Amino acid sequence: MKQPKYKIVDSIAAVPAQTQTISGELDQIRKLIDANKKVDAWNAAKALHGKHPDHPIANYGMALAIYNAGQKSAALPYAEAAVKKAPDNALYHLFLGKLYVDLEMLEFAPAVLEKAAALDKTMFQAPWIMAEYYFGLSQGEKALQYYQEALALVPKEAINRLKYEYANCIATLGRVDEAETVYSELFSDPIFRRGALMASALLRKHDQESEIAAQIRTEMVAPGLTDQGRSALLLTLGRLYENGAKYDEAFQSFQESRKLLASKYDIGPFRSEVNDKINTITPDIVSRFRGFGDPSDKPIFVVGMPRSGTTLTEQIIAAHSQAAGVGELKRVHLIARKLAGDKGMAGILSKISEMGPLRWKTVS
Repeated sequence: MKQPKYKIVDSIAAVPAQTQTISGELDQIRKLIDANKKVDAWNAAKALHGKHPDHPIANYGMALAIYNAGQKSAALPYAEAAVKKAPDNALYHLFLGKLYVDLEMLEFAPAVLEKAAALDKTMFQAPWIMAEYYFGLSQGEKALQYYQEALALVPKEAINRLKYEYANCIATLGRVDEAETVYSELFSDPIFRRGALMASALLRKHDQESEIAAQIRTEMVAPGLTDQGRSALLLTLGRLYENGAKYDEAFQSFQESRKLLASKYDIGPFRSEVNDKINTITPDIVSRFRGFGDPSDKPIFVVGMPRSGTTLTEQIIAAHSQAAGVGELKRVHLIARKLAGDKGMAGILSKISEMGPLRWKTVS
């Protein structure tokens, strides 16, 4: 049985009682989403919004269906409209805050999520979302305060999922004893046992002869284990062999782990995208667009190819007391895609050329 997390996209409990018809249609959209009928849900939402374009429930339903179809940026105007039309609805604020976080528009998220929490004092999802965001940015101390807020409010059915994330957070902060205790509390939960075991195994220099290694081996013969689960267990076991200086056994475990997850990634589209940038951004282009940017040194953009060290560079800068990292900005990518159209990098450069030099408002 799947453990619930924070219910945002599959609940209408907090929707105010409006007309029975509109609420009933929103409930039908939710049921279609639950059944993974994304196209049907989107069509039902469009029909509802077409009949009631100014109604908050219709806008929320539209945002909900689009979000679950994977089009998060397209869901944003409807989510914002729902909040504007129903400013006292906690669920709408929560959904919009989650959307801002997903789109990495963090400057807008805190106020919306705080409003959600203020409207509904039992709303544990708001601090949980903020905790996940900051943890994803490797800002564990900041994430910790939000995890603690969420733990004080979370209902019993979601407590173990939250505890698992909380343990991961405190583990990264070096609080090994505390993390070990929280992980051990999850060993009896069939949903989180495997993940908690693997995480706990790597907290200390356990080797292949340790008690936790024996538990890892027991998990490897558990019924219903997927290839992905077995691969993760083999990877952990390899680390334990490595800790025990059994390097041949460690290498064998790593090899078996990798074989179970044979990559089916098609590098073709990625290679085409990279080649498009290489062939389009010539020295002449750099000279042509000189002066189109802004002379400010705030913010600092760290750019580069995947696996080239950009994340590490950002984390080094963010470790300074007068700097903060914001992760990978999806907005830059979304803007680039809209500018590119079907013309790739040439389309982006053409649009920028039409707009002329840009000037950004710098916020200290």
